[in-house]
Amino acid sequence: MIYQLALQQLTDSALPTGAFAHSFGFEGYIERELVHDEGSFGVWLGAFIGQQLSYSDGLAIRFVYEDAPLEDLDNLLSAQLLPRQVREASVKMG
Repeated sequence: MIYQLALQQLTDSALPTGAFAHSFGFEGYIERELVHDEGSFGVWLGAFIGQQLSYSDGLAIRFVYEDAPLEDLDNLLSAQLLPRQVREASVKMG
């Protein structure tokens, strides 16, 4: 029981680490039946990692490494987040 409580706290969006509470547009793909089985999920996940994370987390690391002004960093990274659900989730998570 204690493990279940800890898991619920960790995955709750009210907790600063609650990133698991955001689907990053995944729910929309399921609703439109674009993701409907293991194969289509693999395609979605590969695209998300290759096209989204590479250009968000990877871009952030590059900007920090190149000593970009931190005040510009948030705007630069937010501008490249697509779709809208990803931008909104990013803002909610901090």
